[in-house]
Amino acid sequence: RKGLPLLTTRDGYFFKSLDPDGVRHGVYGAARYGYFAATPNVDAICFRVVGRAQAEKIYDKIASIPGLRPYGFVIANYPSLDDMYTSPKGIWRFGEWVNGGAWSTCEARAVLAYYRLGKYKDAERSMEKLLTFARRFRMDNPFTDFGNAVYQPKQPINLTYDAFGPAAALVRGLFEYEYSAAGLTLVPHIPTGITELEQLDPVRIGRKRLYLSTAGRGRITSVTVNGRPWKFFTDRTIFLPYVRTPDAAHIVISLGKGKFCPLRPIST
Repeated sequence: RKGLPLLTTRDGYFFKSLDPDGVRHGVYGAARYGYFAATPNVDAICFRVVGRAQAEKIYDKIASIPGLRPYGFVIANYPSLDDMYTSPKGIWRFGEWVNGGAWSTCEARAVLAYYRLGKYKDAERSMEKLLTFARRFRMDNPFTDFGNAVYQPKQPINLTYDAFGPAAALVRGLFEYEYSAAGLTLVPHIPTGITELEQLDPVRIGRKRLYLSTAGRGRITSVTVNGRPWKFFTDRTIFLPYVRTPDAAHIVISLGKGKFCPLRPIST
């Protein structure tokens, strides 16, 4: 972390690499190597490498470059790389593979980054694009043509487990899930248009099965676990110590003045 300022621009985003002689690769707009590298910046937000203020600066930079998300997915770089060891043609041409193609694993982390900053429309747009592939049984990886086409178009179907990443991120981002040796911290990111949510499929930590529900909108005001008040929470997070959490835990999170009406009885 102490070394990160060496890779940070004045605008707060990260460039891709630094040569021993001080030449920077990935400073957007520079005469040489002047592309924006999406992956290190998306990852910095997703994995909480940076604080909220810098995360917002990184996001603002991404949002200011329309060419980075021409079809909803974030591409690896914009504009074309000019520091490859080969000419930009074939799979190396701009918009393909590692030179401006879209990678579903990176897109999954982008969705988590959107959730962290409350950019729910960006996550929605990403999912809408993914569904255009899913409905045609074209869940490929990478996505070529700047994220608008599949890499292997001549196959009868495309199916890679990488391509399920953005959909998984759409669910995971709702509560973020910070795992540790002591337990699990939930950080709710519920889009403002959702006033009640009930996940009927559990999430897991060790042998624990957690069924999560929310009601209302805004900051966390109360939490119950299996119908009993839970004290380990703030207005932004809920902590579930592993040793204190029931093996089957129905967790109800009240946001603002929300009151939860379950679809099925809560077991105690």
